[in-house]
Amino acid sequence: MPRRMEDEIRSLCQQILAGKDDEQQIARLAQLRRALHLHIEHLRARVIDYPFGTERRHPERTSRPADLGG
Repeated sequence: MPRRMEDEIRSLCQQILAGKDDEQQIARLAQLRRALHLHIEHLRARVIDYPFGTERRHPERTSRPADLGG
């Protein structure tokens, strides 16, 4: 897609809301569904590579201060 995925999804939503032709609306809904599916898959792939847990901690902050119950 020439534009960012979010822009494409936004554009399709606007076209669906503004449209009057039922057949065209159905086609746009199918396009929107595909675009949302691709966007969700892209987000899932990004989350898999996201650094969670101890990888993001600084070495000096691995233990909790005593006043926080740790």
